[in-house]
Amino acid sequence: MKISAAYYSHRGGRAANEDSISLVESPSSVAAIVADGLGGEGGGDVASQAAVKTISGELSGGEATAARVAAAIRLANDEITKLHTTRVRMKTTVAVLYLSGSQAFAAHVGDTRIYHFRKNKILYQSADHTVSQMAVNAGEISVADIRTHIDRNKLTNALGSGRAAIPDMTELYAKDGDAFLLCSDGFWEYVLESEMCEDLSASKNADEWLCKMRDKLESRLTPTSDNHSAIAIIYFHEERE
Repeated sequence: MKISAAYYSHRGGRAANEDSISLVESPSSVAAIVADGLGGEGGGDVASQAAVKTISGELSGGEATAARVAAAIRLANDEITKLHTTRVRMKTTVAVLYLSGSQAFAAHVGDTRIYHFRKNKILYQSADHTVSQMAVNAGEISVADIRTHIDRNKLTNALGSGRAAIPDMTELYAKDGDAFLLCSDGFWEYVLESEMCEDLSASKNADEWLCKMRDKLESRLTPTSDNHSAIAIIYFHEERE
């Protein structure tokens, strides 16, 4: 198994960056994690850092299983809850892709997204844990409408919320040339899915793909835009020159 990977995290127009990311590679697996701390709750940066540190530590090497990913996310939720004080109940979203060979597990809590691409088309897209996604499920709006919906930032699930952490979990299978993208809402709100596909088709590797998408994003940002972060991965079944 070989991957081409690229990643970045930027504070955007905010005073601090409350996003955290991690990409951990071992001979047998890859664990990609993006977390977006909730700024309005206080301690969002601490919560996202705790989530990434805990999950990356739990998924460093070894066999990829759904149970292992779910256990890592539950542990991260517990660790964040321990950091709560009487004045600050910090929270964060998280998205995890755990890839071992051709098998992958995608798990998320909140509105940090995971995309799986094949032949430059979206094969899988995670569903946000937001009031806007509930409106999609009810047939009131389309998925594309989420970007401009009034309730797009109202989460229905997050780590540190005081409830048991039950992530949405999906088993995926990677084929040669497949691509994956994990990104916070500060990224996907400015880059359309059609553009993700177009830029992937015009790119030779993950770095080029991510740079093309980021160029579009940065041309659309405002002075007060949110933190934005992403991890881009292209999977190869065998080593390539």
